[in-house]
Amino acid sequence: MPATVLLLDDHPLIVNGLAHFLTNTTDLDVVGKAHAPAEALALLNTTPTDVLVSDMRFEGDSLNGTTLMLRAREKQPGLRVVFYTMIEKSTDVREAVLAGANGYVLKKYDADEIGRAIRAVLRPNGQYFSPELVSILAQLSPSALHHDEQPDPLRAITAREKEIMLLIAREFTVGQIARQLSLSESTVHSHRTNLMTKLGVTSSVGVAHFAFKYGLLN
Repeated sequence: MPATVLLLDDHPLIVNGLAHFLTNTTDLDVVGKAHAPAEALALLNTTPTDVLVSDMRFEGDSLNGTTLMLRAREKQPGLRVVFYTMIEKSTDVREAVLAGANGYVLKKYDADEIGRAIRAVLRPNGQYFSPELVSILAQLSPSALHHDEQPDPLRAITAREKEIMLLIAREFTVGQIARQLSLSESTVHSHRTNLMTKLGVTSSVGVAHFAFKYGLLN
């Protein structure tokens, strides 16, 4: 049975090109195409998906790839995510990988490379990264790359709480977080309280320190 793939990029040419290539394979099935994060998340509500191939940035949308991935996995926890992007800044790559990205491919490579990446991440514990990223990934321990270095408190927090932790670490206020995530301020306060309890800290500074300590930002 072919593995199911959802494609997300704000450039239709990229999505259509990838879809055309993958449609001609026998082991991969494109079950959805989206040009904005909201479209992809809506499709994930109704469409079982094995692999999401997504850009890291979307024109006119504040949601980045890492946050999108966390939200997507709230809907489908077993989802594999491969980022296909021009962004090779070390902080972005590191954040994506530490947050759980299975693959990261630069757009200098063609659709054939995405096919290889998808097949790689479908294997147990499979990952796939462009060769240019080796120097960045070398700064992470092997256990971090396989997502088993997270301390117990980090394993206990939800995807939404992780989103809020990253925004707190970036010095977003409660009001700004509420607007960014389309939540009420009281809901953000509640998530923040639960987050601090799980992390064993007593302030937003402690939350930010935790995020930096475990390499979630830089």
